[in-house]
Amino acid sequence: SDGATIMRDIEKAIMLALIDENWKEHLRAMDELKESSQSASFEQKDPLVIYKMEAYKLFEKLMNNINYDVCSYLMRGKLVINTGGETTLKEAKEQKTDLSKVRTNQDAKRAAEEQAMRRAAAGAGRAPQKVETFKRQEKKVGRNEPCPCGSGKKYKQCHGKS
Repeated sequence: SDGATIMRDIEKAIMLALIDENWKEHLRAMDELKESSQSASFEQKDPLVIYKMEAYKLFEKLMNNINYDVCSYLMRGKLVINTGGETTLKEAKEQKTDLSKVRTNQDAKRAAEEQAMRRAAAGAGRAPQKVETFKRQEKKVGRNEPCPCGSGKKYKQCHGKS
């Protein structure tokens, strides 16, 4: 059953690499959209409405691209394991994460995927770090309450400014 967990780790690494790559492209597209939607006011159109509509279309495109890339990569990818007559489980585990054994039909995305697989192989042995939850000691100050500094102003007008 260790083979299944290794396969899941590889799948996670591939998914994260593809999501990361598509997300970066999405952010670049959003920057371009921001610049191009500002010129919509010259055409007597509301730039905010144009931006919202186009941003929604870009987000849908992002989700479709991620789904397509992940599915097509996982369906086409092959994991070739060379197990000799007497290999131990540890050796088999190392061979499964060996990047030279992974073959795909998508050479264009190979660099990003290999990098993510290296990160997953390196991080697979580490224990997950416990996240500390922030707990407020004092009572939270409401926006319309007097500021605790003693100025007499409302908190939102004094120290609550963003």
